[in-house]
Parts: sequence; structure tokens; C-alpha cells
Amino acid sequence: MSEEAKKATKATPTPEPSPAKEEMMSVSKDQLSKLIETVENIQSELKDKDEKIKHLEQAADKGRLDRVRQQEGKPLISIVNINMWEDEPIVGWKMTKDDVGYRNGVLVANQELSIFTLNDEDKPQLKAEKVDLLYFNQTQRKAKAEILSKILEDNKTLFKVKMEDGRTFIIDSTFVN
Repeated sequence: MSEEAKKATKATPTPEPSPAKEEMMSVSKDQLSKLIETVENIQSELKDKDEKIKHLEQAADKGRLDRVRQQEGKPLISIVNINMWEDEPIVGWKMTKDDVGYRNGVLVANQELSIFTLNDEDKPQLKAEKVDLLYFNQTQRKAKAEILSKILEDNKTLFKVKMEDGRTFIIDSTFVN
């Protein structure tokens, strides 16, 4: 090969592959701004609805929310609050005294209730205790428990729960949350 032929081949640039052609579409500026505005409005509405749903679920009665979710086929709420009295789960209460009235222009309330709790022995037994209603409302607390299973019995819903301290027991859905 002659020197001129060598120079000619070196000087010829190799063709670069062309990028894939994209289809172009023309839209008027007004249509494009309306479309962008619509998308932004939808995103804003979705964000607002997500916040509302979050607030409603936080404020909702967990038992009712659970029933609705069960009807839709969604799983149970796995963590619930159990009313506790002196570190024992409350499984019932009954108003035993309800004397409320005005005496010498002053409202006087003498209300008493019996609290039924499960004590922490080998075989759980009911323990009843009479307590002043005001004292009860000020001192009861809630503890977190995990639902292990759900039991339907005589048109009642019972839950087998496990407390954070490891105790397990069966409690009526009325006394959950």
C-alpha cells in the first residue's frame, strides 16, 4: 500500500453510531401548562388525603377499624392496648354505687365500681376489687399487647394476647384499646 493510501485511511474518521431517534410530539404551551397544573393538583390532593387517612386511623376506635378491615379481608391489627389495674389486665367492671347530686349547692359524687382483673398465678383467676370511680379513672393505665389469635365464641370476639412482659391470656374485645 502506498503512503498516500495509508494517510488517506488514517485521516478518514470512523462514523459514530447515531443515537436512537425519539418520536417528537408537539403540544401547545397552554395545553402543556394545563396538564402540569392538573398533575400538581392531583399530587397535592393525594398528599392531603394521605394525611387525613393517617389522622383518622390514629384517632379511630381500633376495634371498629379492625372489624372493617376484617370485612375487607385485611389482617388484624397486631398491637393493641390493654387496660391495666395494678399490673393486672382488666377483664370487666361493674358500677356498684352511683350517688350523684347537689348538696348545699355543691355537686357531690359518690360513685364506686367493682373491677375484675386476671391475677398472675399458674391458673388465671378473677379478682374483684371495689374502687372509687374518680380514683380508677386517674390511676388506670394501658399496656401494649400483641394479638396472637382471634376466637369467635357465642357471638363474642375474644383475643388471645401476649403482653410485653411475656404473659399470655384471653380477653374480650370490649376491653381492648
